[in-house]
Amino acid sequence: MLTSAILSPVAKRAQNETFKVVNALRKKYGEFDSIVVEMTRDKNSDEKKKRISNYQKNRENGSKEMDKFLNEKGYDPTKINGKTRMKISLYLQQGGKSAYTFEPLDLNRVIKDPKYTEIDHIIPISISLDDSQNNKVLALHSENQVKGNLTPFMAYAANKFNGMGCSYSEFKKNVLSNDNIPYKKKLNLLNEENITKEEVAKKFINRNLVDTSYACRVVLNTLSDYFKDNEINTKVHTINGRVTDLFRKKIHLEKDRDEDYLHHAVDALIVASVKKMNLLNGYLAKQEHDFNGLYNEETGEIITIPDDKVFFDERYIQYIVNLKTLYQESNQYYNRMIDKEDMHFNPIKISHKVNTKPNRQIANETIYSTRNVDGTDYLIERIPNIYDSKDKRLVEDILNGNDTKYLMSKHDPQTFDLIRDIVKYHYEQFKSDSKMYKVTKKKDKEIITLVGENPLTKYKEENGSIRKYSKKGNGPEIVTMKFESEVLGNHLDISSNYHTNNKKVILKQIKTYRTDFYKCADGKFRFVTIYFKDVSFNRTKGTYVIDRKWYDGEKEKKRIKSTDKFLFSMHRDELLGVVKEQGQPYFYDVYDEVADKKILHDGVNPEILLFALTGDDKKNVINLYPMFAYKKRQQKVITTAKDIRKYATDVLGNLYEVKDNKLKLEFK
Repeated sequence: MLTSAILSPVAKRAQNETFKVVNALRKKYGEFDSIVVEMTRDKNSDEKKKRISNYQKNRENGSKEMDKFLNEKGYDPTKINGKTRMKISLYLQQGGKSAYTFEPLDLNRVIKDPKYTEIDHIIPISISLDDSQNNKVLALHSENQVKGNLTPFMAYAANKFNGMGCSYSEFKKNVLSNDNIPYKKKLNLLNEENITKEEVAKKFINRNLVDTSYACRVVLNTLSDYFKDNEINTKVHTINGRVTDLFRKKIHLEKDRDEDYLHHAVDALIVASVKKMNLLNGYLAKQEHDFNGLYNEETGEIITIPDDKVFFDERYIQYIVNLKTLYQESNQYYNRMIDKEDMHFNPIKISHKVNTKPNRQIANETIYSTRNVDGTDYLIERIPNIYDSKDKRLVEDILNGNDTKYLMSKHDPQTFDLIRDIVKYHYEQFKSDSKMYKVTKKKDKEIITLVGENPLTKYKEENGSIRKYSKKGNGPEIVTMKFESEVLGNHLDISSNYHTNNKKVILKQIKTYRTDFYKCADGKFRFVTIYFKDVSFNRTKGTYVIDRKWYDGEKEKKRIKSTDKFLFSMHRDELLGVVKEQGQPYFYDVYDEVADKKILHDGVNPEILLFALTGDDKKNVINLYPMFAYKKRQQKVITTAKDIRKYATDVLGNLYEVKDNKLKLEFK
């Protein structure tokens, strides 16, 4: 396998999984006659060629300067490998200091001790997909371990660098003052935005597409070279990515990406068949032909049209029948509508890649403030612009009597009364206009919904912004509005990084690392939730550790006794099998239209589901997805299930139950 290819983590994982599948199939079935790789369309403009040429010239110049530096320091450049040369380049750019805490680095150890320093991605590559020099720094091994999969800002906010000789304000000052660091790299080092938000992540999509194209070519070249070098007669072919789409349209086999994962296997069959079945190539070229109606969709019977035999080979028509049958029956099988014994082909198999690495992002980066009200901490959020024509929260809260949560209503009631009067006056004027307001009843209470434009928008256009109440009427303009959004739940307290009085500064939505399931003496299933913040790195042992005392405390909170049976640990995207009592509905209901009834549990066979994460730890709620399809996540309580089991798939998609699980509180 080519391990030196520079790819995004997503593309790299796809490449690695491809080779695993190919090797597993070769082991099971022997050598292939041929392998077909579907390629993305390759475009290369003059501008791109020029950019590549400039990049190569810059690298050549940098290499000469590096050789000169190494000679001056008494090192032989020919004995320094590529990775170490990159470390030295970053060492020079960073002024001989580590990236995140500015600890002075020993050049000799940088060159000779591979474990002394590490090349780290500033913004986690799993999010940024950026493997460029502007997203790389040289950090001490210990520094990189505690940073984990965070941005520098997040790591400082989470107190990861405590006691390592640098505060975030000092870090920021040092980055800005270093003229050797390019502007784009400084932006990455000082990035404080929420990089998990969709609009922020979108800017990395184009890079991802480029890497996917490169990954396809890496797979193609690696397979070709391997079979050639080992004198294996397997031929490696390519096919343009448009062919599968064209073929599907011609045989009226539309792809619904939101329905399930099974369409990937059908595409693979088309890719392989188009290249191997020469008769298909001719038919694809005949754009005027419509192949719908050549066979009966319900019975699968081939319709014989004598005149068409001149153009159509019955093998081709049977191939289309088989292709559609395979997909339809597999879909029905996973929806529990047919049994395996009633299928013409074995169902399509689906493998699941699971990531159990503990050094992941602890929480979302959005910073929140809190207020303590009568002994209870509330999360404080804000409406950024009360005049936004589409933001109706403040107006609807005022009209429905839910406005006491706004801080201004308590601390500046005179100003808030001005806003309240504007909103209520507008409602009295237009409440009979169905295009402006709608009134519905819920549990004998009237709920007012703003349908039209925010009345504060119109007010600002005609009168200007509302001002804070003052005797002279010249108070500051009011634009934002803070409110108590919810009682503070799971969070990461970062108040120590800020100067605050009587309030906390926190990061919410702490992310789940794993969930440990137990069967208790009362027959119920309960679990312990472990968040990324609860996993620490032991530098001496080089292992990750979950504190035993803390863990036992969590068990006690969940009423799990020391004598209760540990079943298994579940990470995100692992497979959970749930058996319910006979006659109980499935989590993901399926309606049998032929029998005109809902399919129910038989009390024996488990419903296999993708485990997402803990939903509500206190209420024993977990989040689940179906194993084979794209469907909305469901929050479910499994405390009283008949049985729960852990499953997994091998690289070829063969499903098996995972047994003899051991509780691990220390691991690598």
